[in-house]
Amino acid sequence: MSHSHILHISLAPRYLLNPADGVIMALTVPGLLHYGEMKQLLTIGYEGAPLDDLLRTLQEANVDILLDIREIPYSKRKEFCQKALNEALGKVNIVYRHEQRLGSPKKIRDKIRLDADHQAFRDAFNQHLKKQDSLLVELSELLSGNVALLCYERNYRQCHRNLVAAALTEITGLIPQHLVVKPANKQHDLF
Repeated sequence: MSHSHILHISLAPRYLLNPADGVIMALTVPGLLHYGEMKQLLTIGYEGAPLDDLLRTLQEANVDILLDIREIPYSKRKEFCQKALNEALGKVNIVYRHEQRLGSPKKIRDKIRLDADHQAFRDAFNQHLKKQDSLLVELSELLSGNVALLCYERNYRQCHRNLVAAALTEITGLIPQHLVVKPANKQHDLF
């Protein structure tokens, strides 16, 4: 077999690319279904939660892909920084993906910190989100299985992930379920 017929594997997103003809095919791996078969849309925030409780909650909800929609995947809590979170998720067979463009831009975040005007925040973020339409369509076609949107705030009503979920609902028809991380002795909850 010549080198031009070798399939290359990309780990994020997971797919096969045949360099001979450029055809992209879905890679069947544990935790992923076939291309474009998003089954469930969930959201979750990690505010105040230990990493183990977040991981357990995601596993109990049968999450296949965690889509990190923080603009900057950094946290004062090291276990929630991109690299550490990706490694922890990998150990429980959950695929991690970060989408910076679905994060709330700094200018919008700074404004709400100053004026606490939640409606102005929603309006500004929705304007930003409209510019991400092609990305949202691409993600709805590419991501498979049960997909959870991750951000910081525990309460989805106070987080931009609610707006991202609404935009994905318009595309996929899936109604989001908003998970809450529960301590080890409780089952996960929906808001």
